[in-house]
Order: sequence, then C-alpha cells, then structure tokens
Amino acid sequence: AQDGTTTKTYTVTVTRAAAAGSASVDLAVAQSYTLTSLAAQAKGQAALAATANHLTLTITVGNRGPDSVTGLVVTDAFPPAVAGTTWSWTCAATGGAACGAASGTGDLNETLGALPKDGAVTFTVIGTLSNPASWSNAVGTTLPSGVVNSGGGVTTSTIGVYRVLLPMVIR
Repeated sequence: AQDGTTTKTYTVTVTRAAAAGSASVDLAVAQSYTLTSLAAQAKGQAALAATANHLTLTITVGNRGPDSVTGLVVTDAFPPAVAGTTWSWTCAATGGAACGAASGTGDLNETLGALPKDGAVTFTVIGTLSNPASWSNAVGTTLPSGVVNSGGGVTTSTIGVYRVLLPMVIR
C-alpha cells in the first residue's frame, strides 16, 4: 500500500540461457558391474588375488537435453587386468546417438558422434580383473568447446570397491 501498512514479498527465479552459439545438455553417466569369481574354493586373499575373476562393466552416457552434442569424449582407465590379458569393449547407441567406434581394447578414450536429446551410448567392457580384493572404476566425460552441462547432470561416475574380508585370529 502507498501508506506502507501492507507489504508483499515476491520471488524471482532467473535461469541463465546458454551463451549465443553454444549448446546446452544434461548428461547422465551411470555404471553397473558383475564380478564372477572363477575360484570359488580359493583359500586366503593371496590365492584369490592370483585367480581369474571375470569383470563385466556397463557404462551408459545419456543426454537429457535440451540440445544435441557432437564430440563428447568418454574416458576410463580400467583397473589392472590379469597379466597377459586386455580389457575389451563394445559400444551400442540408442535414440539417434552414434558411437565413436563399435569396439576396442584397452582403456576407453572415445569421441562420440551425435548424442541427441534422449539419446544414449552404452559401453560393455569385459576383462579379467587382476586383484578383486580392492578395485574401483571411474569414468569421465569432456564436453566439446561451446557446450555446457546446464542441467546439472552427472558427468562422472565411480563404482567398485569390491573387498574380500578374511577372518583374523589374534593370539
């Protein structure tokens, strides 16, 4: 009111638009894994670490929009594999997305083709883990110049930390 007896509070929410000429995405990076021990009867941590343990990782990178992105880089330095073996991976795309390569070996360092709104790529990674007693896996992404992750989506993901607990006897 003009006499100051009544006040009213307003809240204004400002959402900054992407800069002119830039694209805005909302990434979603997720992982899951399956670890199959090939030594169910191993005795002790040293024996378990020395046996083959098959690890399958599934890494999915999606874009919830609003814009498409081309040239997103997905990186992952996999845990150590059993000596003499190599990690191998395949890539499958959905929703109009495009993998950089359909398959490969070793660590992941892939530049994706198109990743449109609601598109996704899924990497399936298989190998033999050298030490299942303690491991983790971290995947990351790097956006190309001029693209912002304005939706606050997850651009990295870490999983693992599979630990073998052994009984300890103290005398």
